[in-house]
Amino acid sequence: MHFPRHATPFLLLLASACPERTVPERGVQLLYRKATTDSVRTVVDRRLAQLKLKANLHEDDSTLSVRVPEGGDLGPIKSLLARSGHLEFCPEDETIAEPWCARAWAPPVTTNRGDTTCALLAPTRAQLELALGDAGVPLAFGTDGDQATVYALREDRCLTPRVVNAEPKPSGLMLEFDRPTGRAFAELTKDTVGHRLIIRLEGVVTSAPVVREPITGGRAMITSTPKDDLPVLGALLVGGTLPALTLEKEAPYGPPSLR
Repeated sequence: MHFPRHATPFLLLLASACPERTVPERGVQLLYRKATTDSVRTVVDRRLAQLKLKANLHEDDSTLSVRVPEGGDLGPIKSLLARSGHLEFCPEDETIAEPWCARAWAPPVTTNRGDTTCALLAPTRAQLELALGDAGVPLAFGTDGDQATVYALREDRCLTPRVVNAEPKPSGLMLEFDRPTGRAFAELTKDTVGHRLIIRLEGVVTSAPVVREPITGGRAMITSTPKDDLPVLGALLVGGTLPALTLEKEAPYGPPSLR
């Protein structure tokens, strides 16, 4: 069969007019309930960008919807949204802590003396709370080996830093602060020389080192535990504090996968 020559351009035009078929997007949608009406998108965006994770966000006054495309890293994204990432540096309250070492505590409570001040230890936090009763002062709890520890702290001097970079190291995270935080941290450590600086992450003491000299330069190291995923922890801190989110629904979206 032969086509006349004038038909060829018409056939080519029909072929070029056919649009390419697009693959419909599918994946998993996470629906979170927000504790406040404040926007959380900026914090979430920064955390995702730090770990180069991809997700589509939609936010209103009460919810945050996170769509993770098929093949995306769902686990790390859920980890980032499950924690507040609130970090604090607080000086010890020596007027409260110093008398602790001079007092006779009933077992199993023992004392842990620093250079000039004192912390209390016991097998469990409940035992420490029972021994202290209504202390009437800000207290910070953590662990020291297999012991629960409590410190007295000055909450009026606590510093919540703005972290611009977090670099994993063998012993923890090296944090770089913005300039205002760097100056405030230098002043805080200058006033805390010879005393403990209590480091709290999400309300729990991670370490309480004694400050030997003012720490300048806008950088500080926080120690980690074996269970910490340092890249995730770094993204939490660089992103800033996230208000509480409650995961209400996790479900696939898009057409069913052919796989």
